[in-house]
Amino acid sequence: MTRKLAMLATAAAIVAVPQIAQAGCNGPACSGFSSTANYSASDKRVRATVTNKEQTPIHLKFCVNVDYHCNGFDVTIAPRETITKDVAFSGAKPPKIAAVDVVTAEFAGAHPAAAGGTTGVASVAVLAVDTPRGKVTYVAAKQAIVTPLLTKAVELFRTADSSFHEAKAHAEKLVAMSEKLGSMKDAGNQVYEVTNKDDGKVRDEAHIAQHAQLGLSHFNTTLKMAETNAANAATNLAISQDDLLMAKDIQYARDFRARAEKIRGDFNLLFKAIGTGADVAVIALSDPGSKVNAALSIAQKMVDLFDGDYSLFAEAEKLEAEAVKIGVGNAEKKLHSANIYLQQLKQVLTDLKARLPEYKTLVERDWSTAEKNYDKAAKANKKDFNFDNLQQAIDEAQRTIDLVRTSTEAAYGAREALRKVGEAAGEYTADGGGRIVAVMIDDSSTAFNWGIKARPSAELLLKKFNAMYAMAHGSMQ
Repeated sequence: MTRKLAMLATAAAIVAVPQIAQAGCNGPACSGFSSTANYSASDKRVRATVTNKEQTPIHLKFCVNVDYHCNGFDVTIAPRETITKDVAFSGAKPPKIAAVDVVTAEFAGAHPAAAGGTTGVASVAVLAVDTPRGKVTYVAAKQAIVTPLLTKAVELFRTADSSFHEAKAHAEKLVAMSEKLGSMKDAGNQVYEVTNKDDGKVRDEAHIAQHAQLGLSHFNTTLKMAETNAANAATNLAISQDDLLMAKDIQYARDFRARAEKIRGDFNLLFKAIGTGADVAVIALSDPGSKVNAALSIAQKMVDLFDGDYSLFAEAEKLEAEAVKIGVGNAEKKLHSANIYLQQLKQVLTDLKARLPEYKTLVERDWSTAEKNYDKAAKANKKDFNFDNLQQAIDEAQRTIDLVRTSTEAAYGAREALRKVGEAAGEYTADGGGRIVAVMIDDSSTAFNWGIKARPSAELLLKKFNAMYAMAHGSMQ
């Protein structure tokens, strides 16, 4: 069972989204704290919470980032202490961005070491760093503060600069593709006209694809049922200390609770994978550009995991029987409920195993055949709209959105870091270090401001293309 659980963890990782905590932080204590930021509509404020996880005080300089506006704080947090900082927000809608951006994190009393990559210029009292806009020089006395900030600023600036130019090229291409596809009304009329000129062949294939989609909707429902049963079972497998207060044998009750917790831990991998598979299925059926292969793969691994081996389910049943013997009524009720949900889950998994071949066959009868034949007919009838161009437009819109997001976030981070460089460096040498920093700040602002305007436009086009996809399918039937 342990080996099978490891296989399932790999399956769940298919749609895992990587997270990078405090990517802009500099200093030796960057891994020593945790932070969150939450918006309260009733209080009209963003509350930032920062916790020192270490046994040593930490000195933090951070911003509460509310829609890219930096609200700065400089604090020292005692060991294991949690602090909160509130920032008022009067917007009509909740802020799109609410985050804690930490600039520096140092253990109190410590001094950051100088970063590598600097070289002496003119004398040992001056340092220099190459940037995409020229060499920035500053007095060596500021090295401990300036070098980490400038190194991070240059890294972010390079990302923002390259992504900005690439995003602009894709945005222009996206507009041209949208114009080529035409309006929703024109596309619908073209699809209707073409599907009535091939003796109903495309229309028949569209009906087959629609039937397959309905069958896959059942697959989606089955996975959601499994997810619900698994979640309810997990809740009832959690045995608390209070649930054991009336136990006849306290020591035995403690051992009993430990075994219950182990079973619950083993089930957690299954519960997570079931939820992942259900989420993938929902995405696959709601997004025209997606397929259900990932959800089917996870479902197959779920079935393989319990292919005749329901030992964990049996262990949960034993725990319920033991709960009766040791006189722990609350625990008995919880475990009884858990076992009801586990029996339902077992039945869902059994049904899933029986119907997986059918679901896999349905995937093969998707819309691609109808779309390809429509495109051939559209070309023969000299029509502008076709599914191949539409799918390319959807991919292009998503690519543009991703690039704009990368450029905007990096530009914001670069600009803030560069401003802090300017504040910390004080006197620049006479060869233009300060001027170069100013140029990089201006260029970062240009990329940021363009991205703030470009992203909603790209998202609107993506919404249009997905609606056009659904409309075209409807017109084919």
